[in-house]
Amino acid sequence: MTKSPGYHIILLILAGCLAWTTYQVKSAELRKSASSSGGRGQPAPTASMVGQKAPDFTLKSLDGHNVSLSEFAGRDVVLVCFWDSWHPTAKAAMMAFASFERKYGDKGLKVIAVNRGEPQATVAEFVKEAKYASPVLLDETGSVAAKYGVEAVPTLVLVDKKGEVRSFKEGLEFVASGDLENEICRQLGVKRSVNDVRGGARTYERG
Repeated sequence: MTKSPGYHIILLILAGCLAWTTYQVKSAELRKSASSSGGRGQPAPTASMVGQKAPDFTLKSLDGHNVSLSEFAGRDVVLVCFWDSWHPTAKAAMMAFASFERKYGDKGLKVIAVNRGEPQATVAEFVKEAKYASPVLLDETGSVAAKYGVEAVPTLVLVDKKGEVRSFKEGLEFVASGDLENEICRQLGVKRSVNDVRGGARTYERG
């Protein structure tokens, strides 16, 4: 018996639904596996960790050095930026990270860009093309991103000098709106610069 065209279309739809469901289940399993391997005893992920101790981590940088979040405790305010090079906003995100470093680095802000699960060669090539000079760490297994509940990139986590999370933002709209920068200034005890023009003179006042 000859099958009608509608029959084949239904099969294609069902196959697509099955593939999508399988993908979602696999993604959830990977997130759960990464979380259980590296996140035991840590606070709940995502924005609910604001006000809680930031999960510590140690990752290797592109230049081969081990860097731990805890080494900045008591000394610097840290902006941890999770990113992927394939994301459409990657270059804009890196520009934003560099801008924060340039504007507030001498005021006690440390910016750490954490790449989520990409090969070192891929990350190195992207960073070179983007001319990004701040530290880039490699979260090769995605376990650190899982600790923080990172599901979208970029995700920006602001950690104060006591090692507590003060802001958890997804996307760049919080950079454009100034919300994240306002929180950075609060934690540093400075007011936003009166001249934000890139490369121009900037002045700061203690809060």
